[in-house]
Parts: sequence; structure tokens; C-alpha cells
Amino acid sequence: MGADGRHVPEDATAAYAEQLRALWQAARRPTGSTIERQAAEQRPPLKVTPASWSDWLNGKNVPQNDRVAAFLVVFLRGRVHNESGYVPPPEQWWDATRRRALAERRDGAGRGGRPVRAHPPPKPPVDGGHHWHGETAGPVGGPLAGWVRVEDADPYRLGVHRSIQVPDVPEDSLPAYVIRDIDDAKSGVRTKLRAAAEAGGFVVLVGDSSAGKTRCLYEAVQAVLPDWWLARPAGAAGVRELVGAAGRVVVWLDEIRDYLDDGLEASTIEALLDRQEPTVLVATIWPHRYAEYTRTPLSGDDDRYRSHRQVLRLAAAVDVPSAFSAAERSRADTAADDDPTLCVALASSDYGMTQTLAAAPQLVRRWEHARASDRRRGPYRWALLTAALDAYRLGARGPLSADLLREGVNGYCTDREQARAANWFEDALAYATDDTEMHGGAAALAPVGSPGGGMGHRAGYRPADYLVQHATRVRSHRAGHATGNSDDGHVPSSLWDAFVAYADRVDVRPLAEAARSRGLLRTSFRLYEAADAAGDPEAADSAAWVLSHAGRLDEAVTWWRRAAERGDKYALWHAGRALESAGRIDEAHALHRSAAEASGDSNAVQGAIESWLADGRADLALTWWWQHTPYNSSFPRVLRDAVADMEERDRTEALLWWKRAAEKGDWNSVTRAVALLREKDGTEEAVHWLRTLPEGRGRTEGTRLLEAAPVSFTGRALNG
Repeated sequence: MGADGRHVPEDATAAYAEQLRALWQAARRPTGSTIERQAAEQRPPLKVTPASWSDWLNGKNVPQNDRVAAFLVVFLRGRVHNESGYVPPPEQWWDATRRRALAERRDGAGRGGRPVRAHPPPKPPVDGGHHWHGETAGPVGGPLAGWVRVEDADPYRLGVHRSIQVPDVPEDSLPAYVIRDIDDAKSGVRTKLRAAAEAGGFVVLVGDSSAGKTRCLYEAVQAVLPDWWLARPAGAAGVRELVGAAGRVVVWLDEIRDYLDDGLEASTIEALLDRQEPTVLVATIWPHRYAEYTRTPLSGDDDRYRSHRQVLRLAAAVDVPSAFSAAERSRADTAADDDPTLCVALASSDYGMTQTLAAAPQLVRRWEHARASDRRRGPYRWALLTAALDAYRLGARGPLSADLLREGVNGYCTDREQARAANWFEDALAYATDDTEMHGGAAALAPVGSPGGGMGHRAGYRPADYLVQHATRVRSHRAGHATGNSDDGHVPSSLWDAFVAYADRVDVRPLAEAARSRGLLRTSFRLYEAADAAGDPEAADSAAWVLSHAGRLDEAVTWWRRAAERGDKYALWHAGRALESAGRIDEAHALHRSAAEASGDSNAVQGAIESWLADGRADLALTWWWQHTPYNSSFPRVLRDAVADMEERDRTEALLWWKRAAEKGDWNSVTRAVALLREKDGTEEAVHWLRTLPEGRGRTEGTRLLEAAPVSFTGRALNG
């Protein structure tokens, strides 16, 4: 038993679930769908699925998002009747217990009521080695498995480029670090890290590929936070798992695009920054992506990067120049006296030192000189590399399979070259993956393994970042002056066809959007169709929009119906809007009503309401709103106008709807109902009716309007 006489379950997850069930029952047991809708209507919207709600209610999990947890308690408490007998726990109990549950679940100590299991003792480091995923890296209740001290971190595992190799220098040795101007500047990297160390912070370095971002960040945390723990989470889910962990920790995100595309949300970053012990998050990003993600869209534009923008706006950004300044060059010259690798890099005049260290000149030459590398085999080498680079500049992120490359290159070769091709693929692939010219530092096309694939198994190939960035600039510029030739930046149909047949599942959607933005609607549809077949839950809706834009509306409606069958609650509403735009009003109205019946979503209900009003059936529009919207819903303006018009014809009917809207929680309707009741000399009725409303703004506004009534009567009626 607890201090207050309550039964205390054996772990925090079970304790949280027990209190949540008690609050839910006192709140008249709202459904998971009702909670989902209310959460979605918050500003900004929150995501609570019926499945996650069920897990929290049954003690399988607890909410990880602070705002979601706070919303649940506030929403449910607002529905509790005084006569329910519910006795709430102390205000601070909810958050404290939830955080304890999260900590227990990470440590394996609490699993929704199961017995607490003993922790094994932590493994000591072996020969001064590093702790990585799968190892224990700290005391029980402290750092999570996989953490290392910053000073012990392996720079290559953190993403630092391996440099070019020169004679008599060990293969894995890092060249001497040249202090950058941004390191110790007033608003530089290390200054921002020191500030973040005080109370938590988020620093992102913005710079081109091979500008030295990751090395700069690695050296900065080594210098400023050497004794902190360092966590390198795997994906957005891994970042969420860090919330509530103990210890001062640096969260290493490096290329943050991968986390953003994986669903990393601002609420997770805020939760990390609110930890009791300070958290410092660090990341890198390319400039054009940073600009694209943080741009506020124009009115009417698709805000596809809203979540990305919310995350990046929490970060302090530092720009990393691609070229060395005079002061940096001077420091590099001094360091090169004792470092042969720096000496070789400084001898390059065409590229910056950091790019040369990462083998940038050789990578570019490998691609641009591919045709000249061999009279007969050169065209195929160039074609294969160019197809791979085009795939990535169009949005691919996953490994490119050998089948995709083999089929995609056809359009990059002339008819004569295609006719003469023999045993070309193996040679072209060997040329693209050869790293000897880059002194072991990089390859134009690097093989990618697959988890659990075994020795020698290749999931596909990925082009070097710097080469992708270079090709994006060069081929995008040439495409602006294109004649339809692949040399001019044109992407041939063979590559699009290969995407449809072989693209990695994670790449299909961005490639479909790239095709759509280029007006290739048929190709875009085929890619969305492939994504739908692979189980992408949003693909059917996207395919419908492409068909609609292509003027194939009937087929589009069929795809929207398919999306609705698969759980997309907006699909029929989208279909109705498209039919409205095409002037097919009767069909649109029927779809809006079907959508409202199927989902109860506020947008669908609004569409149904508007359809009834357009048909001159205000009574049915009002009935739809009354039947399909939850408590605490605002009365739509179109319905307020309809009831106001109704007052001219039938005040009794109008009063009925003002009162119904007031009972839903619309306080503006309270004032209209009270005004009509008083006009009918119904002050007593108004007072008694007001007593039926829950305490809140509507009741307060109605009471104010009745101040002209006898004080003793009004006070007795409302308070007695």
C-alpha cells in the first residue's frame, strides 16, 4: 500500500495504467477513436492511435511524448462528473510515474506488471575497446547499452571520412586536424557546445559534402565534452528511447536527413532538452537540404517538410565553409610540416583541402573521364555511373540493386553502343567500385551489405556523397539547356522503368514525386502503383491524385475508394473535392456523406454538411453535425448562419439548435439561446437550462447575460 492508502502495483507501467483506467472510467469511457480525433484537433496536432491508447490503458506501454501524456490527463479530467466519486492522484504524480516507467522499461525493470528482473553486472571494456550496440556501457539505472565516452569514440564509426592514403602513413590514421575559424568564434561550434552543456542544446553544422562538417563536430565534442556519454541512436525510434535516460549525454545524429525522413519529431527533441541532466544533440546537413526543409511554404503550397522544419528550428545552426580561409590555410601549412597526408592534400589547386582528403578530385575524374578510360568499354562505364548518380539526385536513398543498374543504363547509350555491348556490366561495375585511384579513401560507387546477408552478400550500391552533390549541380544545370540527350542531364525512360521494377521500397515514394514534379504522370502513377503493391499505406491516395491531375477522374475515384478501404479516412473526402472541382456535384455530395459515415473525421463531416447545405437541406446538415461531432466542438460558421436564417421563420426550431450547439460546448450558441429565451419572457427557463451546462465559458457568458434578471432568483437558480 502507498502512503495515501492506494494499492501500488509492482512497477511504474502498471501503476500508470491503473490510474489511467480509473480516470477513463470516471470520464465516461470515451472511445479510442474519440481520443484520436480530439488529439488531432490540438494545435499543433497530436497523434494518438486507438492501438496506442489501448496499450496505455492495458499496461503494455506508457506515452513517450510529453505533450500527448499531458493532453490525455487534461482531456479525461475535463469529462469527469463530480458525482463519479473519482479521487485523482497528486498533479505531479502522472509525469513522475510515466518517466519512471520509461526508465524501468529501458532498463528491463518494468514490463506492465511483470516481476522485476535482476540486472547483470556491466561488462568492463576489453583492452580499452569501445562499447557499441549490444554491449553494456555504464552502471545499472544509468547510461544505456551502446553508449561510449566521447573521448573513446571511434571517429570513423561516427561518419568521419577516411582520408586518402599516402606512403608510410598507417592506413587508418587521421590526418592532423586544422582548427577552423568557426571552432572558437564568438558564435562558433565550441561556443555553442559550451552553452548547450549548461542546460541542454541542439547544434547542427550546415555545409557541403566533404567540407569537413563531421570532423569539425567530432573534434569539437572531444575538446568541450570529453567525459560525457555519447549515444549514436539507430533511427528516430532510437532517439525516442533516449528520453528519460540517466547521465549527461551527447546525442550524435550526424546526417540528420536520415532521422527526419524516419519520422523524428520536434516533441522528441524538446523532451530530450527537458531532461533533468543536460543533453547535447549534434548533427550535420547539406545546405540545400537545410534551406529546403526550413523554408516556410507559400500559402497553398504543400507543406511536406513541416515536421522537418519544426525540428531544425530548435537547433543552433553553424555554417561550415567549403573552402579554407587564409588563416585556416596558414594553420594547415604549419600542420603539414609534420603530416604527409596534409602535405599531399595542400598540393591540390582545384579542390579544397577537406575535399581532397576525402578523395573528391579522383571521384569527379572517375566519373567525367569514364568514357575516355577505354575506347570500347568507356561508354558503358560512364552510363552505369551516371545512372546511379541520377537515381540519387532524383531522391533514391537505399542501395541500388545490380538489376536496377543493369536495366537503367540502356537509355544512356546510343543504339550502336547497345548493339555492341558484350560482357559490359561486370567491367563497368568493377570500374565504378574501384578505389585504388582514390588511394583507398573512397569509391565512386560503394558496395552496400545487408543485415544478416552473410559474407560477400551485396544489397546493392551507393554513390559517394560528394559525387552525388557534384553531379546534381552539373546535370541540373545542363538539364536546363537540354536537347533530350543523356549528356545534357536528361533522365532517360529506361531508368524510370528500372525504378518501377527494382527500386528499393523506401525509394519509391520520393522517386514517384520526382516524376510527378517533372510532369511524368504516367511514370509517377506506375511508381505509386508499385508502392501500393508493396504495402505503402499512402500510395493509393497519391496514385489517385496523379490520375486526377491527368484528367482520369473516374479511375482516380476508384483509387480513392481503395485508399478508404485500407483505412485512409481522408480519401473519400479528397474524391468528393475532386468531383466538385469537375462540376460533378451530385456525385461529390454522395461521396462526402459516405466519407462522413465511414470515418466521422471532422473534414469529412464538414464536407457532408456543406453538401446538404448546397442541396438546400439545412435540417439534414444540422442533423449531421449533431450526430457526427464530439463534445466540445465549435459550431461551424455555415451552420450558425443557417440557424440565424431559421430564426426568421421558426424561432422554436432555431432555439432547439442553439441549445444543442451549446450542449456540445459552443459558448457562442449559449448567448443566442439565452437571448431567444429572454425574448420569450423565459428568464426562469434560461436559468434552469444554464444549470444543465457544465461549468465553463459558455455557462459564464450565459450568466452574464442574465444579470438583468432579479439577483436573488438568478443566484438561487444557478448556485442553489
